[in-house]
Amino acid sequence: LTKKEGGAVERYQARARLGWLMGETGLAGDESRHRVSLGPRIGWFLPKAGLTMLNRPEERSRVWSGGLGVQPVEKLRAGLEYRFYQADEPDSTKGMQKAEDGGLAQAEIDWNPGEEFRLETRLARQNRHYFQNIGQDWSQWLGNVATTVSPVAGVRVQADFSQSHRLVQLRDEVFRYVGPGNGEYGRDSVTGRYYYDPDGTYERILVAKGKFSQATERSVTAAAELSALSPVMLSGSYSQTSAATDTALLQNLRNYNLRFTVRALEPVLTGHVGTSGASSFDRTLAVTGKGSNRNRHYLEISSSRIPNLDLRLRLENSGDERRFSDTLGDYAESGWKAELEPVIGAWLGLEILLGLDYTAIEEPVSYPELGRFSVVAREAGVARGWGIGDRTRVRGSVGFVQRSASIEELPFDVALTRPLGWTPSAGLEINHLFSDILTATLQYRFSDRPDRASEHQLTGELRAYF
Repeated sequence: LTKKEGGAVERYQARARLGWLMGETGLAGDESRHRVSLGPRIGWFLPKAGLTMLNRPEERSRVWSGGLGVQPVEKLRAGLEYRFYQADEPDSTKGMQKAEDGGLAQAEIDWNPGEEFRLETRLARQNRHYFQNIGQDWSQWLGNVATTVSPVAGVRVQADFSQSHRLVQLRDEVFRYVGPGNGEYGRDSVTGRYYYDPDGTYERILVAKGKFSQATERSVTAAAELSALSPVMLSGSYSQTSAATDTALLQNLRNYNLRFTVRALEPVLTGHVGTSGASSFDRTLAVTGKGSNRNRHYLEISSSRIPNLDLRLRLENSGDERRFSDTLGDYAESGWKAELEPVIGAWLGLEILLGLDYTAIEEPVSYPELGRFSVVAREAGVARGWGIGDRTRVRGSVGFVQRSASIEELPFDVALTRPLGWTPSAGLEINHLFSDILTATLQYRFSDRPDRASEHQLTGELRAYF
C-alpha cells in the first residue's frame, strides 16, 4: 500500500517473458498500464515492435512502435524506429473522444571503436496534432550528437549537441505576504522592490499568463583537456542552453571555465591561471525579462618547498551584474580579493586563512542617490583537526570578518549578506566511524553578526551504507 492524496492505493504488477516476447501489466488505483514488446536478434539484424497502453480516468493513450536495428560488429550499431501516439479524453456528453495523435520517426548510430573515439548520434522528426485545440499543432526536428576524441595520451575532447521541443508560457511574479519568518523574500520600503531573505515576510509565486508558445530548446556542451605537454596542463569547458520560438530567443544560459596550470617548478611553485563566467536571461517572465552576468579571473600560486609548511596565495578579480531587462540595470559590482592560506604541519597542524576583499557596488534603479559605493572585508581564521583513536576525527575552527564601507548605511539587500562591523564565528565537527557501514557526524556552528542576535546551529547525521 502507498499513500496517494490521503488515501490508500493498492498496487499490482506482473511481468512475463517467453523467448523474444515480453509482457508487463500494472494497476495502481484507477490507473493501469500494459506493455507488450517483441525483440528478436537474427544475425546482424535486430527487429522490434511494441504496444504500450495507459488508462486513467482523465486520459487513455496508446503508443505503437516498430523498428529495425543492425549490428554488424560489436562496437557499431545503427537503427531506424517509428512510434505512433494516440490519446483520448472524456467528454461529458459524448464519452471518450480523440484528443491528440502524433508520430516520432528516428534514426540512430552508436559507434565505439575504442578509447580513442566514440560517436553517438540520433536524429528524429516528431509531430503532434490536436483535435480539440485548433492551431496548437506542431512539428519539430529533434536530435543529439555526442562524441569523445582522444587521439593521443594526454589529449581528450568531448562535445555534445542536442535539440528538443517544448511548450513555454509567459509568466509573471507575484509576492504574497505570509508573515514574519515564514517567507523567503523581504520588501524594501524605500524602493518597493523585493529581495531574497531566508527569514522574510513574503513568498514568491509565478503566475502563468497567456497561451503556450512552441519553442525549440538547444543544448551545447564541450570540454577539453591537454596534459600531454607536461609540466603544463590546460583544461576548459563551455555549455549553453537556449529556448527560442520562430521569432524570439526566450531563455539563454551560458557557462565557461578555462584553467592553465604550470608545474615546471614543483615543489617550489605551482601556478594556476584561470577564468570562469556565466550569463543568463529569461524573457518568459512577463515585462521584466531578467538577466545576469558573472565572471571570475584568478591567479593561484602554491608552494610546498619548506618542510612542514604549505602555502597558497590566490588573487581574484570578479564582476557581477543583474538586469531587470536588456536596457535597465538593477545591480552591478566589481572588485578584487586576495587570500593567503598557510598550512603548518608537524605537531601544530594549523590551517590559517588571511583574506582581504574590496567590492564596488552600484544599484542605479533602487538607490540612485547612493551612486557607486565600496565595501571592504578583512578576514582571518584558523582551523585544526585531531584524531582520537582510529575511528574519530575532530575539527575545530575560529575566525572573524570585519567589514567597512564608504557610506554610513548599506542598502538592505547588500547588508543582508555583508553586515558592517565585526562578525566572529566558530565551529566544531566530530566524525565517528562505528563500522564499515555506519557513520555519525555532529556539527556546531556559531556566528555573531552585529545586526542581529547570535546564531547557534547544531546538526547531527547518522548515515548507513548498504
